[in-house]
Amino acid sequence: MNPIRNQAPSWLVFLVGLYFPGLTIGLATDRDQPIEIESDYAEIDDVHEIATYKGNVIVTQGSIRLTGDLMIVRYVKNNEVSQVTLEGKPAHFRQQLDDSGQEMKGEALKIDYHAKDNLVYLIEEAKVSQRGQLYTGHHMEYNTESNVYKIKRAISAEPGTNTSTKDRVKMVLPPPRSASEKAQKQ
Repeated sequence: MNPIRNQAPSWLVFLVGLYFPGLTIGLATDRDQPIEIESDYAEIDDVHEIATYKGNVIVTQGSIRLTGDLMIVRYVKNNEVSQVTLEGKPAHFRQQLDDSGQEMKGEALKIDYHAKDNLVYLIEEAKVSQRGQLYTGHHMEYNTESNVYKIKRAISAEPGTNTSTKDRVKMVLPPPRSASEKAQKQ
């Protein structure tokens, strides 16, 4: 039995919609949409409770779209998802935020969701953007239960080595809109 059909709405929404407090989750109707998975190869192993999708992996559900080179879904009894890993060069996600057509986009070399621990990780070259805001870092962690996130820089391989600005955490926030811009929008 395919674990994606039974459990994907919960892990898929966690992967793409719950990275940072204040970021909107996206279209409420996405959860009710069918999930489509395309890849060059798929293997579902019910004995070892693992599903593997390889080669040009594309996952869509409503406005949600995930792409990568490899996706591994680990599940436990009753097809409950325990971990989802999406890898790519980089792996990407995007989701429409609301009816305005604005999107949240993100990428990392590896995106990991651990259901039991309520944790989502974006690992290596992590980037999330939404509404003019940009968050980058080597490693991002989001706790889906407590709504706490952490962004970390890469740790130098050798003690005493200077970390380049590329390795540091970076957040870019747009300036507040002026009163005249707000009035023009309305």
